[in-house]
Amino acid sequence: MPPHRRPRGSADIADQLMRAARSSILNIAEGAGKNTRAHRVRYFDDARGSAMECGACQGIAKLEEIVAEAQFVEGKTLLEREVAMLTNLIR
Repeated sequence: MPPHRRPRGSADIADQLMRAARSSILNIAEGAGKNTRAHRVRYFDDARGSAMECGACQGIAKLEEIVAEAQFVEGKTLLEREVAMLTNLIR
């Protein structure tokens, strides 16, 4: 959500969501560049943890009525796909 559209008082959760999302993406990229399975798994597991944190942030945003229902559902669907993908990569 662009900064100018955030409801008053929601900057902290929006910032946390962005940090967790960036962390997930960067851990996926770093894990993909590792040579050993153990190293890849460690980064993919960290990425999955960050994706789960994104889900928690979205849940808070929904409870606090910061995010619309349609936006929440779309985000949840994408996160479920990401977590499933990472779970398969970790196995």
